[in-house]
Amino acid sequence: MELAEAKGIGRFSVCGLSGGGPFALACAYALPKSKLASVGLFASAPQWEAGIQHVDVSRRLLRFFAVNYPNLLGGALNALYRSIRWLILTRPAIKRIGKWLDTEDSKHPPTEESKKPHPERIQDLVNIFLDEPFRQGADGTVHKAKLLSSLDWGFKLEDVSFGKVLMWHGVKDTNATIEMIRYMAERVQGGELTEFEGETHYTMWKHVEAALKRLVDEGGLEDSD
Repeated sequence: MELAEAKGIGRFSVCGLSGGGPFALACAYALPKSKLASVGLFASAPQWEAGIQHVDVSRRLLRFFAVNYPNLLGGALNALYRSIRWLILTRPAIKRIGKWLDTEDSKHPPTEESKKPHPERIQDLVNIFLDEPFRQGADGTVHKAKLLSSLDWGFKLEDVSFGKVLMWHGVKDTNATIEMIRYMAERVQGGELTEFEGETHYTMWKHVEAALKRLVDEGGLEDSD
């Protein structure tokens, strides 16, 4: 709200991607409708109250250490980040990832992104999925792990009464299983879930542009400044 007021933005839409989904839903719960035009959750992190049986072991362990041993987890994540970053940008890794990109590209019409050289595309992915989350070290990642895995987000899903809340999610997403997102959509008032067959957490990006357009249209912001 403070940012919008500082920039002179009267009404705005909010779209939460991945771990930003719960924060977008919090906006739908807390912000006035006079300011918030539309809300979307794209490949969102789930609410764990949907059932821990839907969460893989690695994420359960991450939550355990984030809650009980945050400093240890932070140090381990910093070391892991540096190691993975180095490994991904080695020539053999670029070659293997490049083959995977080619396979994925063959399933869809060509785009400007798919025409880029493999090293450039992989560097872009590293910037998005590794460098940016660790821009200020691992402390933020540890804190975020605690927040997103909490059974209490500070509000109940049923109490979100904003109106229509748009959700887009891949059926094959293993980071946040579709069962957990369906649970959320069923409980949020006005929840509208669009499922994408065969899409994972990391292949949903190709649907972002269409989702954002729908969000703007839903909020009636296309003619605003």
